[in-house]
This record gives sequence, structure tokens and C-alpha cells, in this order.
Amino acid sequence: PEMWARAEVYFRSLEGDEKWFPGGRYTCAKALVERRLPFLEGMALGEVCHIVQLGLSQRQILGYLDGSIVPFRHSEDYI
Repeated sequence: PEMWARAEVYFRSLEGDEKWFPGGRYTCAKALVERRLPFLEGMALGEVCHIVQLGLSQRQILGYLDGSIVPFRHSEDYI
């Protein structure tokens, strides 16, 4: 609940080059872990992979654009 709210605020704030993540769930999760985001603190890489998956499939926080993962509002599926 709180983690999702904080994640949504973070992803909505991204612009320019910082909004682009690698297209695979694993590599995207790895990039997120490398950013040392407070809302992911203490989570294992596998947990972050699961968050990426849920962000793509259920939460509409993340989406795809040109093979990369981006915040949903920048994605191909955003209407």
C-alpha cells in the first residue's frame, strides 16, 4: 500500500533520460535497485522483479515504449 503509493509518485516524476529502463523485468529491477530508491530499501532483487511485473500487469504504473520499460504515462498503452 504505502510502497505502491511511493512508487507511483516516483515513476510519475520521471522525465527525460531517467524515465527509460531496460526492457526486461530482471534488468529493469536491477536498474531500480542500483538507483537505491527508498521505497525499495531492504528488498531482494527477486522482490523488485515481482514489483516490476505487478507494475506492468496490474497496477499500470509501468509500461513499454520502443522495447524499454517506462512510466505508464509515457507508454504505448497510455490513452
